[in-house]
Amino acid sequence: MAVLDVDGTLVPDTLAGSLPAMLAERGWCPSDRLARLRQAMADSDPESTAAAMRANELFAASLTDVPCRVVAQVIAELWQARRGRVFPFVRPMVIALRRAGFTVMLISGGPHDMVAHLAAELGIELFCGTRFAEEDGLYTGEVAGTALPAKHDVVADLAGGREVSWSPSMALGNSLGDADVLRRAGHPIAFEASPGLRLLAADHGWPLADRHSLPAVLRNRLGLDQPPEPGPEPQPCPQPCPTPGLVPSLMSGSVAVGRPGRPPGAASRPGPGPASVPVPVPVSVAMSVAGPAGGPRVSGETVRRAAQRLSERILAEVSDRGAIKGATGSRAIESALLLTLLRREGRLPHRQARLRAYLARCAPAAEPFEAAVINAALHGITIGECERERLINATFHRADQHSSARKKLALAAILAAVGPEPFQVRAPSEAFEHRGQTTWTRLRLMAIHLLNTADPVAPELTARLLATTEHGQRHGVIEHMTFSHLFALLALHRVLPGHQVISGGIGHLVAALNPDDGLPFITSEEIFATATAGLALTRAGACPPTITAMADYLAGQQAGDGGWPYAEGVRQTDTDSTAHVLAFLHAVDADRYRRPIEAGRANLCRFIGPGGGVATYHPSHPPEAAMTANTALVLTPYRHAHAAPLHRAISFLLDTQQPDGTFERSWSLSEANAMFRAIHALRAAYQHHPLAHHGRLQPAITAAEGRLLATAHTDGGWGQTPAEPSDPISTAYTLTALAPAHQHTDTIERGLAYLLRHQDADGGYTTSVSDQAAPRPLRYSVPVLTTNFVLLALTYLHPGLHLSSPHRGGRGPARQDRVRR
Repeated sequence: MAVLDVDGTLVPDTLAGSLPAMLAERGWCPSDRLARLRQAMADSDPESTAAAMRANELFAASLTDVPCRVVAQVIAELWQARRGRVFPFVRPMVIALRRAGFTVMLISGGPHDMVAHLAAELGIELFCGTRFAEEDGLYTGEVAGTALPAKHDVVADLAGGREVSWSPSMALGNSLGDADVLRRAGHPIAFEASPGLRLLAADHGWPLADRHSLPAVLRNRLGLDQPPEPGPEPQPCPQPCPTPGLVPSLMSGSVAVGRPGRPPGAASRPGPGPASVPVPVPVSVAMSVAGPAGGPRVSGETVRRAAQRLSERILAEVSDRGAIKGATGSRAIESALLLTLLRREGRLPHRQARLRAYLARCAPAAEPFEAAVINAALHGITIGECERERLINATFHRADQHSSARKKLALAAILAAVGPEPFQVRAPSEAFEHRGQTTWTRLRLMAIHLLNTADPVAPELTARLLATTEHGQRHGVIEHMTFSHLFALLALHRVLPGHQVISGGIGHLVAALNPDDGLPFITSEEIFATATAGLALTRAGACPPTITAMADYLAGQQAGDGGWPYAEGVRQTDTDSTAHVLAFLHAVDADRYRRPIEAGRANLCRFIGPGGGVATYHPSHPPEAAMTANTALVLTPYRHAHAAPLHRAISFLLDTQQPDGTFERSWSLSEANAMFRAIHALRAAYQHHPLAHHGRLQPAITAAEGRLLATAHTDGGWGQTPAEPSDPISTAYTLTALAPAHQHTDTIERGLAYLLRHQDADGGYTTSVSDQAAPRPLRYSVPVLTTNFVLLALTYLHPGLHLSSPHRGGRGPARQDRVRR
């Protein structure tokens, strides 16, 4: 073999150094990504393998969603500008090596497509360079293959299974990235060596060569019959010149084999709410709760009657299949987006009129962000860029944990979509990254990217979005998420107005309108609503046949990965829904549902990272305290099988608790959401081993409880934050957290009285303000969740309610043989 490096060895610098700059000049590479790549190269050690790999990643990221054909065209143009830079000795050297019986290989850190042009010029069949992942004719932003840290593995792959005889082989390279093949080759030559390689060559006695002396070294080392003669120096590089600090010669190559003549280059989440997993009541944590006398105590019979009404209200929602739909209230944002789509498509004028009437009814009570959306949709009143940024920042006030670039992009896109065309938003390029996100987030970001792309839109972008939308809406609203579906249709309208896919999507969205003529954020969340209701009903001892039917239904909805999505028919599973379903199944009959429970536990264990935290949708996403607490609680009954991950999860909760006793709020606007889950998880750990975690458990519980006790309002309730008015669901979360240790205090009694005063006439709590948020921090409402969590709170305040069971029309036992065993 004759293994030849390319950049700095066959050419004086790099073949593709100016590729990112050329793509940026033509509008294909975002300027911020180009700047980041340049800065990384300027700051990096040219001898560092890690720096070379990072440069590969940054260069790949700069190609995100760029059509492969565009890059191939620019590379072809760049090759024509760069081919004159190949050293004069290269062509005769390759001829001489081939005549001497060597199989010549090119292994480069530059782009594979660029190396392919050089290989074709030299008549070399075996070559490789850095390959970037492709999908649907677009680059994904990821590296598909790399030779680092071992080019000899690439040699073996290029050899195609034939044994590589290294002792008679020759290797030529200029940097430490070539050291592994130089060490193995019987004839290594360090060409114009970097400082690090020069030292290594001296240690090993490798010959050094430069562009002038190489022919003589080849003659002496290899005895080539017709050694090449040195030619004139390469001419100055014609424009475009390589940009210093871009695509270094150390960038890794992949193991892909190319052939001459072959054309180069040929995830706010819907809002399952807070968790409450039944756990044994642990040892109370002593704490003094002083306060004014709360008046007469609420009698146990009064609580039992309220809980009976609650359970009957929940049971009335259960379908013959054992499911609770979890219907979502209408929201102005989706209603305004649908009105905008219908107006632009010239469709359904009567529906447009009813949507306008709905938005007009929403306007008086709208929060500032929704008010801006309504004004734009109804009256064409838009705001400037500075005012838009101020409004978005104000919307994230007290929700800084949610204020990522991607979240801010979602809000900016809403305002741009209902505003005048053309659509335009400003955001860092990473905000548009959609791979690795949830199914609905990826769809939305692809749509926003297309909307925000300058004309002409690449046909590959259109084809990808069209195919994704058409496939996703075959059975209704995509992933039950009207928000993302609307953006997909608005983007398609830009490039394919009147297309049948848009018409089909409009039909699904119109069918999802609520009786009040508004459109909800999501159409339903059967699985999460059924699981949370089932947990509360099970603790209340209500209607066992119906509870069994609900558990059977949920067991049958388990996904192939062992998890559960938030709604029936949704492909994306999440740890929140999974933990709630597992807790319910365990509470109903752990033996009956043994197999789905085992698969669900395995699913959750895959999410517990080295630091102990658990994310909602993917193990690589940032971990969240609420999801971690959920996971710890459902694994606790099986602690002996999961001791190590459980220990890490509890450590994560201890480490992420804030000085004021709170935790990051996750998918809820109520700080008590994550707190009550974390308190229960910490209590379960304390009950099992009080002195574990260096004695940190009790202080953490005390701090969290102290925060809740100190933030009770004078009306007896709790708000989503201490500065906000009381609401039933935040009060229910808080009472669930405090009941085991503070059940008979005045604070708890006043909270209980608050809940009973605010119960609806039908037994539920449908008028309560919602704490659900998606895209975070935009509020949306699933009324049944408040009812579920209030009943759960009552079961913690008064364990053993044993409610009477209303007649359920034969539901339950007949379904018992249908459970997936």
